[in-house]
Amino acid sequence: MVTDATRVRLVPVEDSYVQSTTASTNYGSSSGLLSKPTYGGSPDRIAYFKFDVSALAGKTVTSAVLSTSNQITDGPLDVAR
Repeated sequence: MVTDATRVRLVPVEDSYVQSTTASTNYGSSSGLLSKPTYGGSPDRIAYFKFDVSALAGKTVTSAVLSTSNQITDGPLDVAR
C-alpha cells in the first residue's frame, strides 16, 4: 500500500440537518442525515458536517474531496450511523 504523506483525512466531529418547516428543531440525534430540495410543497432539508481542521494548521490546501455514502429512499431510514 502506498501512502501519500501530503494527504490528510478528516472525519466529521458533528453532523445534523435542518428542515425549512421546523427551523428551530435540532436533528443532531437523528439516525440519518436527510437532504432534499423542496418538491411539490414538501419542505427542503439541508445536511451539515463539522470538521476539526486543526490538522491543517500551517498547511496550504490546494484541493479537497468530500466522499459520502448515500441512500435514496421514499420511506423511513433504517440505517444506523
